[in-house]
Amino acid sequence: MPAPKEMLPTPYAEATLGDDRAFSKRVERIDSQRRFWTWVSTIRYTPSIRFWFSIAGPTSAGVILTNWEYSSLQLAIAIFAVNFLLLIPPNISSVFARMSARHRLQLRIGGFKSKEAYPGVERILNTLHERVLRERVRLFSSLLAALSLF
Repeated sequence: MPAPKEMLPTPYAEATLGDDRAFSKRVERIDSQRRFWTWVSTIRYTPSIRFWFSIAGPTSAGVILTNWEYSSLQLAIAIFAVNFLLLIPPNISSVFARMSARHRLQLRIGGFKSKEAYPGVERILNTLHERVLRERVRLFSSLLAALSLF
């Protein structure tokens, strides 16, 4: 028998209003999306596949510059396009992780906002923001590389 789900803390007080429950449900929904996209981005072998496509893309573009007779422009474009598609789930995962953390900080725990209760919260939020930016740079650099080879 599965364990009952733990209720999220209410954002304002002990009494729960409709808005409180709506906000908690919103946080639960965002957190479930975060878990789903994290699962999608970490399916077996996909991190290593993304790594190898990230190496193969610039390598194939570099081979084109050498005018090697077996180099293929279409293959380089395809590698960057596949890399772009493989980088979409980690990008979405990082966005939902940041949203989930930010919304959970708005909930109240024991009468105190989480932001006031825990040291280093700003650092955690900044780290999540930097992760979102890093994933966007990876995503759009792969897209721009594919478009520049056209």
